[in-house]
Amino acid sequence: MDEVFLPKNLPEQAVIIANGLFPDHPIPLDILQNSTFNIYCDGAAKQSHLDKYTPDIIIGDLDSIENSVYEKYREITLKVDNQDTSDLEKALLWCEEKSIKSVVILGAAGLREDHLISNIFLLDSHCQEFDHISMITNYGSFTPVYSEKLFESFLGQQVSIFCVDPTIKITSEKLMYPLNNTSLNRINKGISNESTSTNFTISLSHGVVVIFTSHGVK
Repeated sequence: MDEVFLPKNLPEQAVIIANGLFPDHPIPLDILQNSTFNIYCDGAAKQSHLDKYTPDIIIGDLDSIENSVYEKYREITLKVDNQDTSDLEKALLWCEEKSIKSVVILGAAGLREDHLISNIFLLDSHCQEFDHISMITNYGSFTPVYSEKLFESFLGQQVSIFCVDPTIKITSEKLMYPLNNTSLNRINKGISNESTSTNFTISLSHGVVVIFTSHGVK
């Protein structure tokens, strides 16, 4: 990777804005408004977004960045030529390299459903490199779990569990349809569960699953 002009002391938390639809729900927008370090994938770096939410670094292969944006932000634009990774994965790998411990991904849904599926499973493959990582859309949040995790929730919150490894045994607490050391032998077997409390817990025998939780009323 090339070097770019950055603050001497990087924060331990970052928001990554991916190349899908820019968020318009209050929850992701609040996260963006309160972020202290914004990483834009190059396709997301539109001037209208940058004017409102200042970039700290722009990362990608630069095949979709506007010339005017590149010229204005050249000093903080990092070109990564590796065609084996998406721009979002390039941003995640950069965060790992810089020891950023907490990452929230926005703008990863919309426009391309195939990209959304790929982005969801990037959480699976990179989650153990971070203390926290999640992907938040206009409709809900995707959060990876390995070992055990307590989720803050609300009564009736929609919860789906995505698991690609049928050997994983999953146990839940405070879900309408409980799992007790249960295997999910197909990826669609864990969808449309529901929280019955202000929190719920997912624990695993091993491996990683990705949990989707819906937002409340907009």
